[in-house]
Amino acid sequence: MPDTGFSRAAHRVRFNDETWYSHADRRIQAVIASVPMAAPIDMGSMAQPRADVGLMIAEQDQWLAPRFHVRAVRAACASCEVLADIPNAGQGSSFSPWPADLAQSLTPMLVDPPGFARQDLATVYEKMAGVFSRHLSAGH
Repeated sequence: MPDTGFSRAAHRVRFNDETWYSHADRRIQAVIASVPMAAPIDMGSMAQPRADVGLMIAEQDQWLAPRFHVRAVRAACASCEVLADIPNAGQGSSFSPWPADLAQSLTPMLVDPPGFARQDLATVYEKMAGVFSRHLSAGH
């Protein structure tokens, strides 16, 4: 079916709204971002986030251009707590292991880089649980 331009026009109407929208939910006291990409985040909002933010950094993140790495988020957010800075982890290393047949078809940027020790994530998960336990038990 040839493109009549309708889909492009509908896309422009739907996504040309440059208004910033936000929402605050006082129940959310802590957030953990696992290797977040900085591109869609308003870095000004990270100067004083409404909730405590924990970050996971993957040094072998090949998926994103360096300016969109988690380090940009960290630079904007002085109050963010780095829960893990894993030198041999990639963008997809915090995901559950891929099934073997799927892993073969995935881009190398999403599978575990050589030398990544998945068993080391247990310590990271304990830190993540600790963040939530601290915030939930503090009665924020």
